[in-house]
This record gives sequence, structure tokens and C-alpha cells, in this order.
Amino acid sequence: MKPNFGQFCLSIFILLNIACCVYGCLIDCGDDDDTRRNIRPKVPSNRPSILEAYSLVTTNSEIPRLDYDATTEDLEEKSLCKSSKLQYLQEKVLDGIERTLKFYDAHSNVTDRRLETIVGLIALKVVDSKYGMRFQRNYPINQWLAQVCTGVEETNDSVDGETCRKMVEVVKTRTVSWKSAKIVQHYAKGLPAVGHEKEYLWGSLKDGCLAALMINCEIPFVCDKTIGAQAAGSQYFLTHQFLYRILVNHMTHCIPQKTFLNEEVNHHQFCAKMYREAELVSRLNYPQIHRHLFNEYVGFCGYMGYPNFFREDWLENILTWQSRSEYGCFSYTPNAENVFPILNSMLLERQPTASEREKGILPNEKCGLPSTTVGLLSLAMHWDYMEENCKS
Repeated sequence: MKPNFGQFCLSIFILLNIACCVYGCLIDCGDDDDTRRNIRPKVPSNRPSILEAYSLVTTNSEIPRLDYDATTEDLEEKSLCKSSKLQYLQEKVLDGIERTLKFYDAHSNVTDRRLETIVGLIALKVVDSKYGMRFQRNYPINQWLAQVCTGVEETNDSVDGETCRKMVEVVKTRTVSWKSAKIVQHYAKGLPAVGHEKEYLWGSLKDGCLAALMINCEIPFVCDKTIGAQAAGSQYFLTHQFLYRILVNHMTHCIPQKTFLNEEVNHHQFCAKMYREAELVSRLNYPQIHRHLFNEYVGFCGYMGYPNFFREDWLENILTWQSRSEYGCFSYTPNAENVFPILNSMLLERQPTASEREKGILPNEKCGLPSTTVGLLSLAMHWDYMEENCKS
């Protein structure tokens, strides 16, 4: 029989679409439910790798060693619990949290209306509830969270607002146990050198995937192949892959997804990758463009019980990134607009403190609201780690 040309073309079209799905193009792939929810990835575009971003904002051409050779003894020596300055550092962390909350309190009329804004406040609320409501007695954290979710809904849509409220609802307690530092050490040794892998921007897909997970307990096809993928990405894509898993860990009613995304070995691999990238950032002397990212590494993996991220040298640097004023925001990132625009997507010139007003000082300090929320996340997890692991 003579082949039908139309059938031949249709067959080629189907094969090309299957290949597209398999190799990650993900354009117009998925079921009808995906279409109804409008969860559509945009055409992928790459942002710079860690080293490329570093080269764009510095004149230093020297690249540090990238191999991983830390021993267990090295890791233990760097641990916060071994620090001779432990009490001082714990006081600084608590002071940093207090001043961040003062910043929120003084600027509560200004809200960064994105889902990420609530991450730091939720983490602090969870930790604070374990230790006598030290901060919630004095600051209306629940009210601020509700205000952020309302702002998200007004700025975006009702789905994002519901997602925000679901995140607040399900993340109430942290029940993860602390792990051995040897786990990350073991998995990190098997990884190739980091620093050259590009950031993958997934546009509105991230919020769509969070909405499907939080509201319907579903992982649509495109989310499965991107943010839910078992292979660890890099930089912000990597941290949001892990945030996706943290949220699944809290969704006790979401059994199929817990089985799929809550596999412990996969968690080990993700945090080993984040540890390697965090180490690289530290060897680059913590360039300002990577500090927001660094706090996400520390906060998210710390939340899931990986102690490797709580090092004396790392904490001492994190504390210097916070404003020294009574309002402890974390500063914006100069020259970030063409590299990671989100870092400066919500800038705020902070109000003068009471002391500054008395002295007639007008501060010229720009605060980065996205950087402040992940700074608070990092400080909250340092507090939790020291309380549970460093008491004699």
C-alpha cells in the first residue's frame, strides 16, 4: 500500500513532540489539567553561572580551587559548636533577628508581594514556637504573614493568595532530626566541580507548580520534569527545587507526592550540591551578588537538618551583611540588574530610627526585601541549630 503523506507528516510531528518532552523542551507537553491551570514554562533562558556572575561584578581574575577535599576533622573544627565565641555569636544572631523584626515593624506598610517573602517569617515562627515565643510575644508575625498573603493575592491573583495561605497553614512545626555531617561530606566528594553550571530561569512556572502542590496536592507533568526533577540544578533553581521538597515534607495528607519527592537520598544529593556551591561562594570571598543565594543554601538545608552549613566563619560573614542600625535589613545588591534582577526587584530606602531622628540623621540605606527575608531565614536556622546542638 502506498503511504499516505498526511499520515507520514502527523507521525513525524508526534515523534518530534515526544522527543521534545523527553529532552526537556516541555513546550506544549502535558495533559488537559496542565492547560486549564495555565502552568506553561516559558522558553528556557540561561542566566550566568556562579563564576560568570562573579566575573561580571569584580575585577579579580583569580579563581579559587574548586576541588573538594574537606575531612571530617575539618568540618568539626569549623562547626559553630566548637567555637570559642559561641555565646557571643548566639547573642549576635538573636540581636540580628530582633533588629530584622524591628525593620518589618517600622515598614509594615511596604510589602514585597511575592510568595518568597513569607519564607523567613514562617521559619522564624516555627523556631520561635519551640523556644517560648520569645519574638511572637512582641511582634505580630501572624498578622504580617496574613498581610503578605493579601498583598500577593491583590498583586497577582486569588490562586497565589491561596497558595500563600496554604504555606502558612501547613508549615507549623519543624520535626526533622539533625543529621551527621558525614552525609553531605560523602555525597559532596562524588560531585563534579561546581561553578560553571548556568542558572535556569523558569519564569511563572515556579508559582504554578507551588499552587498545584499546595492547593491540589498534585505535581503536573511540566513540574515533574523541571522543579520536581530528581537531578539537582544550580543556584536559585536548585534552592527552589529543594523548597518544593521541604513543603512536601510538611504535607502529611499528600502521600503520593511525599513518596515521590521526599526520598532522603535525593535530599542528601541536593544539599551536597548546595554545600559545594556555598563553599565556592565563600572561597570567592562572598561577593555581594551571591549573598542572597548563600543564605538560601544555609536556610533551606539547615531547615532539613544538615549541620554542615552552620560554620563559625560563614556565620561571622553573614552577620556583616546586615545593617548595623536598629533596623536590621539586608542591603540591596549593586550591579545585579543584568545578572539576577530579582535581587533588586523590591528596594526600599529605610526610615530613620528613633536615635537617628533625634540626631537629625537621614539614612541613605537601601534595603533589599528579598535579601532580608532569606537573611531572617538563615538567622532563624542558626538560632535553632545552636539551641539544639551546642548546649553543654
